[in-house]
Amino acid sequence: MALQISTLLDRKTLIVGDINTGKTTLTRQILNEIYHSFHLGSQILLLDLSPTLPETLSLPDAQRGVGGRVIQNSTDYPDILHLCPKLLPPRLMSNGEAEAASIAQANLAQIQLLLDQHIPLDQSLLCINDITIYLQAGHATDLLSWMGLAQTVIANGYLGKQLGQGRLSTREREQMQILIECFDHVISLPEADLDILYRCST
Repeated sequence: MALQISTLLDRKTLIVGDINTGKTTLTRQILNEIYHSFHLGSQILLLDLSPTLPETLSLPDAQRGVGGRVIQNSTDYPDILHLCPKLLPPRLMSNGEAEAASIAQANLAQIQLLLDQHIPLDQSLLCINDITIYLQAGHATDLLSWMGLAQTVIANGYLGKQLGQGRLSTREREQMQILIECFDHVISLPEADLDILYRCST
């Protein structure tokens, strides 16, 4: 059964999963298809919240592949409004709960500055990569209020166990549950494939 991208338009779709399950890749595929098939380039705002990993950061094999941008080369999508703040991964860059919370707050401050500059949204299609970066210190209700005017939302976020537990992870999961309840479709990876995506969208 073929993926019906058109069924995602005018709806809110959230892609969730653990790290390295293909959330960003699927988001990129959907965005690319919408961009080329429906010619909505100037109506698309891409909020790419994937954190920047320092080259000196050493990660276990299970955590390699964290992050990743939806758009690698912005010249391929010249008319998309691409917002890409420089953020850090709190759990991977900290030595404890307090430091992780501090990094999350700093990330939130940068993101909020961008959001405040785009009220109300002028674009009808909103794409958010790594939405959980916002939720680590921000509130799902605030984010939902900001995105409310977008006719179509395609977002992805972390929902798993590979990054460990702790206060930040607990808060992140609680806020994600609030977000999940407000989306029309939730695609869980890796269980979901394109056929499942189609069935969720009809």
